[in-house]
Amino acid sequence: MYGVSDAYKTAMHQAVQRFRLTGTVGTTEFTDENILSGSFSITNQCSGNNEIQIGQVYVGELNVTFPNLPLTRYSLKGMQITPSFGLRLADGTYEDVPLGVFNISEASWTMSGLVVKAYDNMSLLDKNCNTSQSNGTAYEMALLATEACGLTLGTTEAEFKTFANGTETLSLYAESDIETWRDFISWLAQTIGCNAMAGRDGSIIFRPYGQTVVDTLDEEHRFEGASFSDFETRYTGLSCVNLADQTTKYYHVENDDALVYNLGTNPFMQYGVDETKDALRANVLTALQQIDYVPFKATLVGNPAYDLMDVFSFSGGIADADKLFCMTKYNFKYNGGYEMEGVGENPALASAKSKTDKNISGLLAQVEQGKLGITTFTNASAYDLGETAVKVISIRFVTSEANHMLFFAQIVVDVKADAVSRSADAAGTIVVPIPVVSSGSSTSGDSAGADTSTETGTVDSGSDSSGASSSEGSDTGTDRGNTTETTTDVSVEVNLPVSWSEDGQAVCYVTFELNDTKIEIHHPVETWHSGKHTFLLYYPIEDVTANYTNIFSVYLRMSGGTGNIEIGGIVASISGQAMAAQEAWDGRLEFGESVRYFDIGRNSLKAVGYSVMMEKRMKELVQRSYADTMTGRTAIGAFCKPADI
Repeated sequence: MYGVSDAYKTAMHQAVQRFRLTGTVGTTEFTDENILSGSFSITNQCSGNNEIQIGQVYVGELNVTFPNLPLTRYSLKGMQITPSFGLRLADGTYEDVPLGVFNISEASWTMSGLVVKAYDNMSLLDKNCNTSQSNGTAYEMALLATEACGLTLGTTEAEFKTFANGTETLSLYAESDIETWRDFISWLAQTIGCNAMAGRDGSIIFRPYGQTVVDTLDEEHRFEGASFSDFETRYTGLSCVNLADQTTKYYHVENDDALVYNLGTNPFMQYGVDETKDALRANVLTALQQIDYVPFKATLVGNPAYDLMDVFSFSGGIADADKLFCMTKYNFKYNGGYEMEGVGENPALASAKSKTDKNISGLLAQVEQGKLGITTFTNASAYDLGETAVKVISIRFVTSEANHMLFFAQIVVDVKADAVSRSADAAGTIVVPIPVVSSGSSTSGDSAGADTSTETGTVDSGSDSSGASSSEGSDTGTDRGNTTETTTDVSVEVNLPVSWSEDGQAVCYVTFELNDTKIEIHHPVETWHSGKHTFLLYYPIEDVTANYTNIFSVYLRMSGGTGNIEIGGIVASISGQAMAAQEAWDGRLEFGESVRYFDIGRNSLKAVGYSVMMEKRMKELVQRSYADTMTGRTAIGAFCKPADI
């Protein structure tokens, strides 16, 4: 049930209610006045029409007619409608409840107005699924699917951990009937005992069945015509197809007296030893024990605050107040009724057919000799790259005959290269203009009556007997007022030190590994500046052993910077002839243990690492070997001699 206030809950149980409908079509707002009376309805369900189910991914549908809404024609397809239902409270105010986010699929202009059909965001999951093999937790898998479709995940990682198999690492079986991301979400939801649906904010949410009652509906608040079944739907058994041997395996609780749920060929429950698969399926059976509901049909006053999979109790009239009722389908009509329904089968019919004969019909992939097969991989987790090698790709495959395979991968890496300091000497010749000042002079005169002569030892300057100088009739002068300024170029040799910081180059190293053995002859390397880069990888896998599970892995490490690979940033595949759908377990068990840094002494010396590896291998059916090894030696310096830890 949507989180409404206590005042809202009080108002929704009143005999007389007043409400309103508001919302937007794109950016255009609408109210009750823009809606044709009786035309607005929303229908949704989380299970089939007959039996209660898990792993369902139904799409909600909205229908409405707008008689007078100003919208532009030929541009409505794909536009979003976000309606809200408002209930008037006791104080006269309205409390609005969002009804979801719907994408217009069909729009027709009629005499009555604009007739619109829209679907919620579950319809956006109908895109081709580009991965057939992936590893990760249920939360990581769901995040991969929603991000691939441009949607948000409304269920938190903490909530996922409370679901069945919510903490397990899941692997997607390569040969499956997954075509779209909605198929992917369906199988994933079944694996964790949930159903998937679009939330009121448009995000994709996962919900399990429960037994917590959200509301009690008495006789006064439901219309006449309600019906309640005379049995409770329960599940005490579960069956699932093993693709490896094409058989059906059956699981049940101790008191097996009710219905059997068929998981089909769930691709998330096919990997691992029998104990692992049995544990996954048993967890789903435990989740199914929450289903203990009475099927029903009822019509209430139109109030869409309830959610799919809400559990109710009914009292008064023909209802049994001691039983639980789960809503799996509703039809909300504005200014009309709220039709709710809970489906389920009669456990008494389970004896009509032997439980051990409940085989599941489905397509079991067969391998034809010479047929080209392909196994794809997409990462469900993000990776941070640094100096330590990180496994980013792991693909399991098997062939029905000895053959060779081709590996291809495309990896998008967001690189942050370390900054590099640079320095250099700037040498050269500088020409400097130097100003120069020059002065000009002129002399003029007419010495009439003067006689000047120079002889050796004698100078006659026309002096009279009195010794006074006589310059009669002569004019002698000097003009020094004419000054000129010019420049002279002077060359100077200079040598200046210059330093700066620039983006460096990060080097990415690739290591291939086949069946835990490093491939030493080929190590691709790329050198990048900062930014996003695409790494293309190729490797031919020769001499593949037939009928043996092979694991091809890729490790990346970087120097001179760091890198990040986002979810879905890796697309890889292994292709070849005679690839089999069923993979044989090679009997290899891997156990790893790591210890964090620990301090020694006051100076806090730190050990780089400590690891223990134990492995067990079984070859064919008669050979057994066991090895318990501790590899490596951790030495700590600053002592007289090395110390082993």
